[in-house]
Amino acid sequence: MHHLSLIAFTNHGAAACRQAERRAHPRWVRASAPARASASRTARTRDAAASHRPRRPPAARSVARGHAHTPGGTTTVARALAAYLLEGDEPRAQVTDRFSVNPPTTYIDPAFLDLLKDPAGRLEYRQVNLGNVERHADLLAPPAERDGAPTGWTHFDLVFDLTGEMGFDKPELLFITNTYQLALSLAASAAALPPERRPSAYVRLQQPFYDMKSLPGAGHAEGDKLKPDGVRGRWWHETLRGIAQIRDLNFGIVRSAAWYGPGAWDTEVVPRLVVGHVYSYLGEEMKFLYK
Repeated sequence: MHHLSLIAFTNHGAAACRQAERRAHPRWVRASAPARASASRTARTRDAAASHRPRRPPAARSVARGHAHTPGGTTTVARALAAYLLEGDEPRAQVTDRFSVNPPTTYIDPAFLDLLKDPAGRLEYRQVNLGNVERHADLLAPPAERDGAPTGWTHFDLVFDLTGEMGFDKPELLFITNTYQLALSLAASAAALPPERRPSAYVRLQQPFYDMKSLPGAGHAEGDKLKPDGVRGRWWHETLRGIAQIRDLNFGIVRSAAWYGPGAWDTEVVPRLVVGHVYSYLGEEMKFLYK
Protein backbone atom coordinates (compact mmCIF):
# COMPACT_ATOMS: atom_id res chain seq x y z
CA MET A 1 0.00 0.00 0.00
CA HIS A 2 1.20 3.46 -0.88
CA HIS A 3 0.69 5.79 2.07
CA LEU A 4 1.15 9.53 2.09
CA SER A 5 1.34 11.40 5.37
CA LEU A 6 -0.50 14.69 5.28
CA ILE A 7 0.20 16.38 8.56
CA ALA A 8 -3.26 17.19 10.00
CA PHE A 9 -4.81 15.55 6.93
CA THR A 10 -4.12 11.83 7.14
CA ASN A 11 -6.37 11.10 10.12
CA HIS A 12 -8.87 13.91 9.88
CA GLY A 13 -8.97 14.86 6.22
CA ALA A 14 -9.39 11.24 5.18
CA ALA A 15 -12.25 10.88 7.66
CA ALA A 16 -13.81 13.95 6.13
CA CYS A 17 -13.57 12.35 2.72
CA ARG A 18 -15.33 9.28 4.06
CA GLN A 19 -18.03 11.57 5.39
CA ALA A 20 -18.39 13.04 1.91
CA GLU A 21 -18.95 9.51 0.61
CA ARG A 22 -21.64 8.81 3.21
CA ARG A 23 -23.54 12.04 2.69
CA ALA A 24 -24.93 12.76 -0.72
CA HIS A 25 -24.55 16.53 -0.50
CA PRO A 26 -21.93 17.84 1.96
CA ARG A 27 -21.31 21.55 2.17
CA TRP A 28 -17.94 21.56 3.91
CA VAL A 29 -15.43 18.77 4.31
CA ARG A 30 -13.62 19.73 7.50
CA ALA A 31 -10.21 18.59 8.67
CA SER A 32 -8.72 18.94 12.13
CA ALA A 33 -8.43 22.30 13.89
CA PRO A 34 -4.78 22.83 12.90
CA ALA A 35 -5.60 21.96 9.30
CA ARG A 36 -8.68 24.14 9.20
CA ALA A 37 -6.70 26.97 10.72
CA SER A 38 -4.38 27.01 7.71
CA ALA A 39 -7.00 29.07 5.87
CA SER A 40 -9.36 31.65 7.34
CA ARG A 41 -13.04 31.68 6.55
CA THR A 42 -13.74 35.15 5.34
CA ALA A 43 -17.15 36.75 5.63
CA ARG A 44 -17.58 36.60 1.87
CA THR A 45 -16.92 32.87 1.78
CA ARG A 46 -19.37 32.17 4.61
CA ASP A 47 -22.06 34.37 3.09
CA ALA A 48 -21.60 32.83 -0.34
CA ALA A 49 -21.71 29.31 1.04
CA ALA A 50 -24.77 30.05 3.15
CA SER A 51 -26.64 31.70 0.27
CA HIS A 52 -27.45 28.32 -1.27
CA ARG A 53 -28.18 25.32 0.90
CA PRO A 54 -27.40 21.82 -0.35
CA ARG A 55 -30.46 20.24 -1.91
CA ARG A 56 -31.44 16.65 -1.40
CA PRO A 57 -30.84 14.52 -4.48
CA PRO A 58 -33.84 13.26 -6.46
CA ALA A 59 -35.19 10.03 -5.03
CA ALA A 60 -34.71 8.24 -8.35
CA ARG A 61 -31.00 9.02 -8.47
CA SER A 62 -28.87 5.96 -7.74
CA VAL A 63 -25.53 6.68 -6.09
CA ALA A 64 -22.89 4.05 -6.86
CA ARG A 65 -20.22 4.38 -4.20
CA GLY A 66 -16.54 4.53 -4.92
CA HIS A 67 -16.38 6.37 -8.25
CA ALA A 68 -13.97 9.28 -7.99
CA HIS A 69 -12.25 11.69 -10.34
CA THR A 70 -9.11 13.69 -9.56
CA PRO A 71 -8.11 16.53 -11.88
CA GLY A 72 -4.50 17.60 -11.36
CA GLY A 73 -2.18 16.73 -8.50
CA THR A 74 0.04 14.19 -10.25
CA THR A 75 3.13 15.87 -8.80
CA THR A 76 1.56 16.32 -5.35
CA VAL A 77 -0.97 13.96 -3.72
CA ALA A 78 -3.08 12.51 -6.56
CA ARG A 79 -1.02 9.32 -6.78
CA ALA A 80 -1.31 8.53 -3.06
CA LEU A 81 -4.96 9.60 -3.01
CA ALA A 82 -5.73 7.17 -5.83
CA ALA A 83 -4.46 4.27 -3.71
CA TYR A 84 -6.75 5.34 -0.86
CA LEU A 85 -9.75 5.77 -3.15
CA LEU A 86 -9.33 2.28 -4.56
CA GLU A 87 -9.84 0.70 -1.15
CA GLY A 88 -13.30 -0.72 -0.54
CA ASP A 89 -15.95 -2.47 -2.60
CA GLU A 90 -15.56 -2.22 -6.38
CA PRO A 91 -14.15 1.31 -6.43
CA ARG A 92 -13.13 3.14 -9.59
CA ALA A 93 -10.91 6.18 -9.90
CA GLN A 94 -9.84 8.44 -12.71
CA VAL A 95 -6.91 10.88 -12.70
CA THR A 96 -6.52 13.55 -15.36
CA ASP A 97 -3.50 15.80 -15.76
CA ARG A 98 -1.20 17.28 -18.37
CA PHE A 99 1.64 14.83 -17.80
CA SER A 100 2.30 11.61 -19.66
CA VAL A 101 2.72 8.44 -17.61
CA ASN A 102 3.93 6.16 -20.43
CA PRO A 103 6.53 7.35 -21.16
CA PRO A 104 6.57 9.48 -17.99
CA THR A 105 7.16 13.22 -18.28
CA THR A 106 7.22 13.61 -14.49
CA TYR A 107 8.10 11.30 -11.62
CA ILE A 108 5.65 8.40 -11.37
CA ASP A 109 6.28 6.14 -8.39
CA PRO A 110 6.14 2.33 -8.74
CA ALA A 111 3.05 2.00 -6.54
CA PHE A 112 1.03 4.26 -8.86
CA LEU A 113 2.30 2.39 -11.92
CA ASP A 114 1.15 -0.87 -10.34
CA LEU A 115 -2.34 0.59 -9.91
CA LEU A 116 -2.38 1.60 -13.57
CA LYS A 117 -1.37 -1.93 -14.58
CA ASP A 118 -4.10 -3.54 -12.49
CA PRO A 119 -5.88 -6.01 -14.83
CA ALA A 120 -9.21 -5.01 -13.33
CA GLY A 121 -8.72 -1.50 -14.73
CA ARG A 122 -9.88 0.19 -11.53
CA LEU A 123 -7.67 3.23 -12.14
CA GLU A 124 -7.69 5.20 -15.37
CA TYR A 125 -5.23 7.97 -16.19
CA ARG A 126 -6.01 10.45 -18.95
CA GLN A 127 -3.48 12.93 -20.25
CA VAL A 128 -5.36 16.10 -21.06
CA ASN A 129 -5.05 19.86 -21.00
CA LEU A 130 -7.32 20.79 -18.10
CA GLY A 131 -7.34 24.39 -19.29
CA ASN A 132 -9.41 23.34 -22.30
CA VAL A 133 -12.92 24.13 -21.05
CA GLU A 134 -14.50 22.25 -23.96
CA ARG A 135 -13.18 18.99 -22.50
CA HIS A 136 -14.55 19.54 -19.00
CA ALA A 137 -18.00 18.05 -19.54
CA ASP A 138 -16.40 14.85 -20.81
CA LEU A 139 -13.88 14.70 -17.95
CA LEU A 140 -16.20 15.52 -15.05
CA ALA A 141 -18.73 12.80 -15.84
CA PRO A 142 -17.84 9.08 -16.00
CA PRO A 143 -17.83 7.24 -19.32
CA ALA A 144 -21.06 5.57 -20.35
CA GLU A 145 -19.08 2.67 -21.83
CA ARG A 146 -15.76 1.00 -21.16
CA ASP A 147 -14.24 -1.69 -23.40
CA GLY A 148 -17.46 -1.80 -25.38
CA ALA A 149 -19.66 -2.57 -22.37
CA PRO A 150 -21.95 -0.12 -20.54
CA THR A 151 -20.57 1.03 -17.20
CA GLY A 152 -23.87 1.91 -15.55
CA TRP A 153 -22.26 5.00 -13.99
CA THR A 154 -24.26 8.19 -14.17
CA HIS A 155 -21.93 10.47 -12.22
CA PHE A 156 -18.84 10.64 -10.01
CA ASP A 157 -19.42 10.33 -6.28
CA LEU A 158 -16.38 12.48 -5.55
CA VAL A 159 -14.30 14.96 -7.51
CA PHE A 160 -11.06 16.05 -5.84
CA ASP A 161 -9.70 19.22 -7.39
CA LEU A 162 -5.93 19.11 -6.83
CA THR A 163 -5.03 21.70 -9.46
CA GLY A 164 -3.00 24.83 -8.80
CA GLU A 165 0.43 26.36 -9.29
CA MET A 166 2.70 25.20 -6.47
CA GLY A 167 5.88 27.21 -7.08
CA PHE A 168 6.24 30.38 -5.01
CA ASP A 169 8.45 32.27 -7.46
CA LYS A 170 6.25 32.18 -10.58
CA PRO A 171 4.86 35.30 -12.30
CA GLU A 172 1.48 36.42 -10.99
CA LEU A 173 -0.12 35.75 -14.37
CA LEU A 174 0.63 32.04 -13.96
CA PHE A 175 -1.07 31.95 -10.57
CA ILE A 176 -4.12 33.67 -12.04
CA THR A 177 -4.25 31.29 -15.01
CA ASN A 178 -3.11 27.97 -13.52
CA THR A 179 -4.72 28.31 -10.09
CA TYR A 180 -7.63 30.75 -10.02
CA GLN A 181 -9.03 30.55 -13.55
CA LEU A 182 -8.41 26.83 -13.96
CA ALA A 183 -10.07 25.85 -10.68
CA LEU A 184 -13.05 28.13 -11.23
CA SER A 185 -13.60 26.87 -14.77
CA LEU A 186 -13.53 23.25 -13.58
CA ALA A 187 -15.97 23.96 -10.75
CA ALA A 188 -18.29 25.94 -13.02
CA SER A 189 -18.26 23.13 -15.57
CA ALA A 190 -19.14 20.59 -12.88
CA ALA A 191 -22.03 22.74 -11.66
CA ALA A 192 -23.30 23.15 -15.23
CA LEU A 193 -23.70 19.40 -15.75
CA PRO A 194 -27.24 17.99 -15.71
CA PRO A 195 -28.27 17.05 -12.15
CA GLU A 196 -28.04 13.34 -12.89
CA ARG A 197 -24.45 13.76 -14.19
CA ARG A 198 -23.23 16.22 -11.55
CA PRO A 199 -20.70 15.01 -8.92
CA SER A 200 -22.22 14.24 -5.53
CA ALA A 201 -19.36 16.08 -3.80
CA TYR A 202 -16.77 18.48 -5.18
CA VAL A 203 -13.73 18.83 -2.90
CA ARG A 204 -10.72 21.11 -3.26
CA LEU A 205 -7.43 20.64 -1.44
CA GLN A 206 -6.17 23.96 -0.08
CA GLN A 207 -2.43 24.20 0.44
CA PRO A 208 -1.05 26.02 3.53
CA PHE A 209 0.03 29.12 1.65
CA TYR A 210 -0.53 31.54 4.53
CA ASP A 211 1.78 33.73 6.60
CA MET A 212 2.87 31.45 9.44
CA LYS A 213 6.29 32.81 10.34
CA SER A 214 7.24 32.89 14.04
CA LEU A 215 3.94 31.48 15.26
CA PRO A 216 3.18 31.26 18.99
CA GLY A 217 3.46 27.82 20.49
CA ALA A 218 -0.30 27.23 20.40
CA GLY A 219 -0.54 28.02 16.69
CA HIS A 220 -3.69 29.45 15.15
CA ALA A 221 -7.30 29.02 16.25
CA GLU A 222 -10.20 28.42 13.88
CA GLY A 223 -11.43 32.00 14.09
CA ASP A 224 -8.05 33.63 13.43
CA LYS A 225 -7.76 35.83 10.37
CA LEU A 226 -4.81 34.52 8.43
CA LYS A 227 -2.97 36.52 5.83
CA PRO A 228 -2.23 34.82 2.49
CA ASP A 229 1.50 34.48 2.01
CA GLY A 230 2.55 36.43 -1.06
CA VAL A 231 1.10 36.35 -4.55
CA ARG A 232 0.76 32.57 -4.54
CA GLY A 233 -1.18 32.54 -1.28
CA ARG A 234 -3.45 35.35 -2.40
CA TRP A 235 -4.63 33.56 -5.56
CA TRP A 236 -5.02 30.20 -3.84
CA HIS A 237 -7.19 31.93 -1.24
CA GLU A 238 -9.21 33.81 -3.86
CA THR A 239 -9.85 30.51 -5.59
CA LEU A 240 -11.77 29.24 -2.55
CA ARG A 241 -13.83 32.41 -2.38
CA GLY A 242 -14.63 32.19 -6.08
CA ILE A 243 -15.73 28.55 -6.05
CA ALA A 244 -17.87 29.14 -2.94
CA GLN A 245 -20.04 31.49 -4.98
CA ILE A 246 -20.89 28.88 -7.62
CA ARG A 247 -24.43 27.60 -7.22
CA ASP A 248 -25.58 24.01 -7.65
CA LEU A 249 -22.22 22.65 -6.53
CA ASN A 250 -21.84 20.67 -3.31
CA PHE A 251 -18.45 22.13 -2.52
CA GLY A 252 -16.10 21.05 0.25
CA ILE A 253 -12.62 22.17 1.30
CA VAL A 254 -9.84 20.10 2.84
CA ARG A 255 -7.27 22.46 4.32
CA SER A 256 -3.98 20.67 4.79
CA ALA A 257 -0.82 21.49 6.64
CA ALA A 258 2.51 20.15 5.36
CA TRP A 259 2.46 16.67 3.81
CA TYR A 260 5.07 14.10 2.87
CA GLY A 261 5.46 10.43 2.03
CA PRO A 262 6.71 7.98 -0.61
CA GLY A 263 6.93 9.58 -4.03
CA ALA A 264 6.24 13.07 -2.65
CA TRP A 265 8.96 15.68 -2.81
CA ASP A 266 7.11 18.99 -2.87
CA THR A 267 6.46 21.43 0.01
CA GLU A 268 8.71 22.00 3.00
CA VAL A 269 8.95 18.66 4.79
CA VAL A 270 10.99 16.49 2.42
CA PRO A 271 13.83 19.01 1.85
CA ARG A 272 14.16 19.46 5.61
CA LEU A 273 14.28 15.71 6.17
CA VAL A 274 17.00 15.37 3.55
CA VAL A 275 19.05 18.25 4.95
CA GLY A 276 18.51 16.89 8.45
CA HIS A 277 20.14 13.62 7.45
CA VAL A 278 23.12 15.57 6.10
CA TYR A 279 23.51 17.45 9.39
CA SER A 280 23.13 14.20 11.31
CA TYR A 281 25.86 12.59 9.23
CA LEU A 282 28.16 15.55 9.85
CA GLY A 283 27.34 15.53 13.56
CA GLU A 284 26.29 19.18 13.46
CA GLU A 285 23.23 20.96 14.83
CA MET A 286 20.53 21.95 12.36
CA LYS A 287 18.66 25.18 13.07
CA PHE A 288 15.57 26.62 11.40
CA LEU A 289 15.37 30.26 10.43
CA TYR A 290 11.76 30.41 11.68
CA LYS A 291 10.07 28.67 14.59
